[in-house]
Amino acid sequence: MDTPDIGAAIIDLENLSMVGACPLPHPDNMKNILVVSHERSGTHFLINSIAKNFSVYSNLELSFGGDPRDLSSLILSICNRRDRRIFKSHHQAYFFEEVMDKLLENFHVFYIVRDGRDVVRSCYDYFNAVGLDIFPQTSSLKELVWIDPTKYAFDGGYSKKKGSNMFERWALHAESWLPYRDVITIIRYEELKRKFNLQIKRIGSAIGMEPPQAPSMPTVKDRGIVNRKGLSGGWKGSLSDAEIELFLRVARNIAPDLGYHL
Repeated sequence: MDTPDIGAAIIDLENLSMVGACPLPHPDNMKNILVVSHERSGTHFLINSIAKNFSVYSNLELSFGGDPRDLSSLILSICNRRDRRIFKSHHQAYFFEEVMDKLLENFHVFYIVRDGRDVVRSCYDYFNAVGLDIFPQTSSLKELVWIDPTKYAFDGGYSKKKGSNMFERWALHAESWLPYRDVITIIRYEELKRKFNLQIKRIGSAIGMEPPQAPSMPTVKDRGIVNRKGLSGGWKGSLSDAEIELFLRVARNIAPDLGYHL
């Protein structure tokens, strides 16, 4: 089950029609871009940042949704097309294992990661705002932290390794992509906000394009999925010592590789 996207184009696997996307002229050696993330990690902030500063790409990204068993066929089909554009995915890396070499050959892969406490805080606001039964609706952030995500449909299509709570789900998602950190580009949401120009240079280096001299930062008015303020540290004051200790326990082993110092 794909997280509902407001205004996002969805790939029709039957005929690979790219509904809603407008490809621009591109160099022959230009690759597709895949932006991967756990939900509510700044996915569209990164997509919009790329599109605003590298105009050969459109922010009308295409989502990898539907049956996750189709992902391998989908990747192989996309690799045979001449269109070049931005795709997004919330899948753990395990879903791509059979075609990872082909994926890395034909896509610039960016993994955007955000402090898991802020991710779950944003999930809390989003889940309650959309009110769909595929998501848990809880009366507090603390309650959401301890929810078993496997009992809700939103988790099934994105997770092979299952977390027993929302913090563990976040950690397992990041952990799945860490083995590829030398061949993909990991961008921390906090650094994209604080050191935007530097991150645009990193993106330009990764895709082999010169960044603009004065990079343009997206705002919450740019297209996204129920944009919020995107604050860092918004979880503070809403978690007890038990939830904070849980996060430190599940994040301790992966935090240094992600650039976080807990």
